[in-house]
Amino acid sequence: MKILKLSVFAMAISMLAFACGDSDPFKDFEKAENGVNIKYHKRGAESAKPQVGDFAYFSMSYFVGDSMYFNSNDFAGERPFPVREPEFVGDMNAALSLLNIGDSVTIGILVDSMFIDPQGNLALPQGVEPGDPSYFNIQLNRIQTKEAYEAEQEIFLQQQKEQEIALLNAYLAQNKGDKKPSGLVVIEDVKGKGNFPKKGDVMKLKFAISSLEGEPFFSTQGESVDVEYGKEVDTKGFNEGIGYMKQGGKYRLVVPSELAFGSEGFPMAGIPPYFGMIYEVEVVEMKSKEAYEKEQAALKAAAELIAEERRLAEPAKIAKYVKDNNITVAPTESGLYMIHETEGTGKLPQSGNMVEVHYTLYNIDGEKLQSSRDSGKPFSFVIGRNQVIQGWDEGVAMMKEGGKATLLIPSAIAYGGTDRGTDIPAYSPLVFEVELISVKE
Repeated sequence: MKILKLSVFAMAISMLAFACGDSDPFKDFEKAENGVNIKYHKRGAESAKPQVGDFAYFSMSYFVGDSMYFNSNDFAGERPFPVREPEFVGDMNAALSLLNIGDSVTIGILVDSMFIDPQGNLALPQGVEPGDPSYFNIQLNRIQTKEAYEAEQEIFLQQQKEQEIALLNAYLAQNKGDKKPSGLVVIEDVKGKGNFPKKGDVMKLKFAISSLEGEPFFSTQGESVDVEYGKEVDTKGFNEGIGYMKQGGKYRLVVPSELAFGSEGFPMAGIPPYFGMIYEVEVVEMKSKEAYEKEQAALKAAAELIAEERRLAEPAKIAKYVKDNNITVAPTESGLYMIHETEGTGKLPQSGNMVEVHYTLYNIDGEKLQSSRDSGKPFSFVIGRNQVIQGWDEGVAMMKEGGKATLLIPSAIAYGGTDRGTDIPAYSPLVFEVELISVKE
């Protein structure tokens, strides 16, 4: 399964709102009186619940389909979440008000409420559609009163503030740059050519973010991203800084916390208070909005033509694979070919059960794309909750604990016409080797 990592601004966007809409995708969840879609996995022994003004500490992972967007285990230390009055029906504040310490639950919320940009527009990641359900797996670990939290924070914040000043001074003593009135420092490592961007221009950027001490925090992994200048896409420092860049140039932006996440930080992304940041940015290309939109229209038309060719070719590819691999089982009504390699002897998973599996993914040509065995860590998901592709939900539910099977999954119950990158283009039938390790109610 593909695990995604968000940039700083995408994480911020994704956590802004927690509204809940149509509950149909969560029909197997309990519908609480305050509108929260909730599924209990474990009840805690303590009776204490978070109150408005308290700070909740919890473990959390967030999924849309089979893609993990956040896992608190990726960040060291506890992160407090301030409990406020609900802003929407079924939001995270409403969900926390239901929990006792030790409770383990899944909260269901539509993605339409999760990915909202600063202007209030829907900004869904690639492959996510309006109305898709998303899931928060949460365990509440402890609660702290506002008074206790503030006393502890007062000491901590002063230490963080002093540390940031010292780190900024040390960095700038070794790296000279142009300090702007806002406090932003721009260091030009490779001189660019041409003009500075105008509002609306689209900049193709590669960038990485690190702490003032040089610890990597985020990177576009050498890939370029398109950013429209003049829009709020990241921190204030980044938004301002790219305006001082030219095509072909390489720059460093020294962004003090007041131009990033300030004295609050962004705990859910692992960013502490008074966290100064270094952006290393390469301007690959810059063009007007009109030229960019024309280019995108041409690329879209070409992609649609290729996708249609793949759609028409898919049935023949599946038929060839079935013949070449001597598959004799008939497909299910959905088109899934379920080939049992080793019959399990344990439980048959039911809707709502948590299953743990090892898997290896191949394309229809036999090229290995992913495997949980490479990391040695099995993958877990809840059957029947749309946390994985339909072909997985259907196929794994046909296996018994301890069983091994090969799943030949047509694109109609995989990713359909959605392009999931170079490995899984639109209308790609997929082959999974799956071992069902355990089933938990």
